[in-house]
Amino acid sequence: DGGGALFNFYSRGRSRQLSLRQSGRDLALRIDIENRPFRPRITGLYVPDLFRQGKSQFVTVTSNGEQASIYVNGALARPPSPYPLSAQDFEGQLILGDSPVDINSWSGIIRGLAFFDQELSPEQVLHDYSTWKTRGRPDPSESERALALYLFDEKTGTVIHSRAGQGPDLIIPSRLLVVDQVYLQSPLKAFQPTRGYLNDVLINIGGFIPFGFLVCAYFSLAGRIKRPGLATIVLGFAISFAIESIQSHLPTRDSDITDVITNTLGTILGVGLYRMQIWRTLLAGIGARYADRIIGAH
Repeated sequence: DGGGALFNFYSRGRSRQLSLRQSGRDLALRIDIENRPFRPRITGLYVPDLFRQGKSQFVTVTSNGEQASIYVNGALARPPSPYPLSAQDFEGQLILGDSPVDINSWSGIIRGLAFFDQELSPEQVLHDYSTWKTRGRPDPSESERALALYLFDEKTGTVIHSRAGQGPDLIIPSRLLVVDQVYLQSPLKAFQPTRGYLNDVLINIGGFIPFGFLVCAYFSLAGRIKRPGLATIVLGFAISFAIESIQSHLPTRDSDITDVITNTLGTILGVGLYRMQIWRTLLAGIGARYADRIIGAH
């Protein structure tokens, strides 16, 4: 029931970005198309209920350029569907186990990965599955056809070698790295119709309500600022903006405008809560009592 990107082919500025992902228990072959200024159009082919705890799966995606099919363990799981794929979709950096623009790590194990420059027939797919299952790798004749073949059997070092074709070696970075981390992602791109997204929004709002309440109370009681409510809101916005700007340089954090908006909204609600007469009267009374005690002590 997790998520994350198994692999991506990424090139900065390219309008189409290809990835293979886990979505819940489903497998998703996805293309993000940047044809709109704020939110990309996403097209995908899905295989439901693929991922099971502790169970290995052999997945084959093959295409004739106009239609794509997906096989699981040598059997057809997604019949040929209109889904154009071209050689350009496989250009750029090959990134395994994470997203190139934010943290979207996959928690599974990739035991082997091969790329070919032709459509595979059902007989070839079944043959590949049988040989990978029994030998842990394709047979020599199949390896010769591969553009790249990664078996992840080095067991040491930071380089994963291609065992066939002209495929480049893969490098394991010394530290977690987001290749092209997003800076202040727009709300339309960040939006997800999920409970987790809603929880994040509510937490960001609720977390800044006490800030707005207490800072507005301090500014009001100190009497040094003419418009304490506005000053509190501006301060809340500035702090949130600074936090999100810093997070754009931290690979384990996301940076988006949504958090700035929700934090500022929480600040506004805190200011409004303080401005309710009951709170102002109560705090004024507490302040007066505290002042009397100080005067009495002297």
